[in-house]
Amino acid sequence: MDIKHWINNDEGYVNWVTNYPAGYLANIKRNRKNDSESGVLVKIHLASHKLADRSNPNSSNPWTGNDYTKVTSESLVNLLAWLESHSFEISPDKYCITCDLRGDASHHLSVPIYPDEIPADQPPFIEGATRQVLVNQYERDRRARSACIRHWGTACYVCGFDFQKAYGTMGCGFIHVHHLTDIASIGAEYEVDPRADLRPVCPNCHAMLHTERPAIDIHALKSMLAARQAIDRAIG
Repeated sequence: MDIKHWINNDEGYVNWVTNYPAGYLANIKRNRKNDSESGVLVKIHLASHKLADRSNPNSSNPWTGNDYTKVTSESLVNLLAWLESHSFEISPDKYCITCDLRGDASHHLSVPIYPDEIPADQPPFIEGATRQVLVNQYERDRRARSACIRHWGTACYVCGFDFQKAYGTMGCGFIHVHHLTDIASIGAEYEVDPRADLRPVCPNCHAMLHTERPAIDIHALKSMLAARQAIDRAIG
């Protein structure tokens, strides 16, 4: 991942934003007391938007010193993935209006990357409400997905496939999230425990899980796959 974290290094930071004006940066306040504070302490900008320091512009490193630090990336997707992995919740108000990132923000916040999720605004992790698209689509909470990934990682729980290992930066953070309880069969809202109720799965295994209704038990599919792989190794 092309993430650069600038602390007390104005020279390096200024060189980066000069060389990558089409890149992105997150302005982050240091010394958070806890992760719950992260929601108000980050702002996402274009790299071409150089910010004045908010605490002491006369210091030796007014851009990356004092109370604020910068995280940069050529890719907004990679920057968002880094922020989510460090417990920052990203919402539309975290995007700089002056930088006119509304188009970029709508692409990443309003359009689902995964077919089984849409963003949600209010806690707790409530899922199951329907909306009419082409068929009824059950809402998925992005925060529940992020919490699941922070606990279980991004490798497929069934087959172990890791998109980042296979595809590099392009695959960073890419994985589906599977509900152990088939919410389509519940037909109502329920509160989700991301650790107990969700598992990361690759699209192939996700499709196999849903070849039956209700979905195949994830541990049964994992055992089935392991058995077949053992047979293949024995034969091969």
